[in-house]
This record gives sequence, C-alpha cells and structure tokens, in this order.
Amino acid sequence: MVLTCHKFQTSKKILVRFGSHNNCGAAMWNKLSLAERSRLTFMYDNVRCFFVGILEGGFKTFVLLIAIRVFKAPAIYKAILSAIGFAGLLFAPITVNLASRLKNIPATKVCAFYFILVACLLLASACIRSFWVYFVLIAISRVLFKQYIPLMVDVYGNNYGKKERGYKLAHALMVLPIATALFSPIGGLILDAGLDNYYLILLLIAVASGGAAYAFYKIPSRPIPHHENSSLLSNFKIIFRDKLFFTMLIIMMLTGIANQMTFPLRAEYLANEKYGINISNLATTLIITAIPYFCRMASSLIWGKLFDRLSLVQMRIVVDLFLLLEFVFFFNSTNIIMLSLSAVFMGIGYGGGEIIWCLWVTKVVDKDSLSQYMSASNAFVGIRSFMSPFIGYLLLGCGCSFPCIGNIAASLALLSMIGCFIIRNNPRFFKNYD
Repeated sequence: MVLTCHKFQTSKKILVRFGSHNNCGAAMWNKLSLAERSRLTFMYDNVRCFFVGILEGGFKTFVLLIAIRVFKAPAIYKAILSAIGFAGLLFAPITVNLASRLKNIPATKVCAFYFILVACLLLASACIRSFWVYFVLIAISRVLFKQYIPLMVDVYGNNYGKKERGYKLAHALMVLPIATALFSPIGGLILDAGLDNYYLILLLIAVASGGAAYAFYKIPSRPIPHHENSSLLSNFKIIFRDKLFFTMLIIMMLTGIANQMTFPLRAEYLANEKYGINISNLATTLIITAIPYFCRMASSLIWGKLFDRLSLVQMRIVVDLFLLLEFVFFFNSTNIIMLSLSAVFMGIGYGGGEIIWCLWVTKVVDKDSLSQYMSASNAFVGIRSFMSPFIGYLLLGCGCSFPCIGNIAASLALLSMIGCFIIRNNPRFFKNYD
C-alpha cells in the first residue's frame, strides 16, 4: 500500500511539472478572452486531429490486419483488440475524477501526457517482434488513447461559443479523415510489399501520437472543475439520476452496438479468403478506411452547421438513416461498386456521428457538468462497445450469414430512429445552454 501511494504521488508530481511549464496553462487561460481561446483552440485542434487521424487509421484498421495476416491470431484475440479501445471508456469517470483533483493542471496537459505514454508503448511494440508483446502493448495503448474524450468536451464547452461549437469542431474533424485517408493507402502498400514490414506502420503511428501530444499541450484550457462530494461512483450515478440522459444513452446504444459489432467483421468479410471476396490489402483499406474517411471529411462542415441549428434528436435521426443504409448495402453485396457505395454511406454517417459524440452533452447540460456527464456517457458506451465485437463474432460463429448480420444491425439503427422520434418534444432539447 505504501509503495502504491508512493507511485501515485510520483506520477502526480510528474503531471504537475508537465502541466505547469507552458505558455497556455491555467493562469493564461483565465487571462485570455473567449475569442483568443477560440482562435488558439481551433488552430491547434486542427493539428491534433491530423495526428489523431493517423492514429485512428492505425488502431481501427492496421492493428486488426496485422493480427489477422501477420500473426494469424485466433478470433478471441482479434475480438479483444477490436473491443479493448472501447473498454478504455470505462475508465473515463476515473480519468475525470483524478484530473479534477489535479487542481492546477489544465485538461489538455493531462491529454498530452496520455499520448506520450501511447507513443512509448507503440515504439516498444514495433521493436519487440512477439505476438504476446504486440497484443499487450497495443491493448494498453488503445485504452490510454480513449482517455482524452471526456476532458476535451470541457475544452470545447468553455473555449467555443455555443453558436460556433459544431462548426469549428467540424473544421478540425475534417482534418482527421484527410490524415486517415492519406495514411491508409500508405499502410496498405507497406503490408503488400511484405508482411514483415508491419513494424514500420507501428513506428509511424507512434510518431503521430507524439505529434498529437504536442498539439494537446498547446491548446489553452482550464483545470477540470472539482465538485464537492464528488467521487468515482458519483459520476456513474449521473446515468440513473437524469432520466433524459439515461434515455438518450439507451437510444444511442442501439446504433452503437450495430456499429461496433460489425466493424471488425468488415475486415473479415473483405480480407478472409474463406468468405469468397479476399481482396488485396490496399483495396480492403480503401473500402474500410479511405473512402469512408474521405466522405466523412467532405460532409463534416455540413454536419457542423446542422449541429448548431438542429435539436439533438433531429440530427441523431439523420445520422442513423445513413448508417442503416450502410449496413444493408455492405453486408448484402459482393460487388466492389456496391461495397464502395456502402463505404460512402458509412463515411457520411460517421461525419455526423463524430460531431454528436464529441458535443452532444453540451446540448443537455450546463458548462460545469460537461466532463462529469461525458465521463458517465463514455463509461456506458465503453460497456456496450467492449461487448459488441464479441456479439458480432458470436453471431458469425453460430452460423449467422453476413447478410443476416447486416439486417440485424440495420434493425437496431431503425429502433434508434424510432426512439428519437418518440422523445423529440422534450423541453431540454430546446433549451439554450450557454
């Protein structure tokens, strides 16, 4: 116990030193006007999204491709690698609670610290060529990668005005799919040149993690507010105390399960030779990553404007419609043109879904509660997202065909749309939160 306490105090001292020596710390944040905070946040958030886009492409596509084609990993380990990042969301209440206790450390400096750790883990996984080392280090890095999400919602809520949040975040998020779309073909060509080159992909995304850490470090932010009598459990209890919040989590869970249970199966459907398609690594990454991310980029600004103008449920319904079409088109076709069209629907749906994911709590709660609500939301999302890939592989293992799985996913998206329609007149959807 003494050793554990000593390690915690040492880590806390490192964070304090890390967060205090900068030009955009807590004291500077208080001196900056909203316009200046908005300008700096917008500038460095664009840089952050470029590097995070490379990381996303690496984690969502290449981590699984390496497990499938380099290490010939069993299904259980592929499912864990797909789900473990979302299991990291379960730690969001802990991250927010600990960040709020570091009273002098701005939120973005805590994010930067996490990304430095991710870079170190990725470098180690590239240097040590063992599946078990690869599996453990990638799993830990994916957990750490998710910890910035509840912290950044406080940054957006306090650094952007309410009439510009969606549009400015959309600008930054537009950079993310550009980076992913550029990186994905490069990674595909690296693997096609020789599977032993996989370590080069890990090195590239490690460098990207370091770049993201620098961008986080430069974004001005305040420390996360610490609420009296707050605890790890109090953040979880928000889910059950707020009826509308709980209802929205259930509604969004439906499409979330459909998304997460089918995402790893997309790679299986296209890349595993026993299912009959077995296209090249380059073609697989184009359909799963490059095309969707390009369409996500192209639609991002439109979604940003819609977020600033529509109610939360109205935007959710439109997003779910695109995802429903994607599930039907992808898993009911072996034609490359139809598969590419499904990738277009997926990218457009993801463009709107990303805006909702980052900012939806700003539509239903006040500024000082943003991180607490977002951490509770992340924990809830983490539970269903961790289990969803296992559900997908279980359905496949039980003999469920890919068209059947696609229709199940489409049905869940339809139920989500119906749920949004039922609660559309709740007065909180029309309240102007600052």
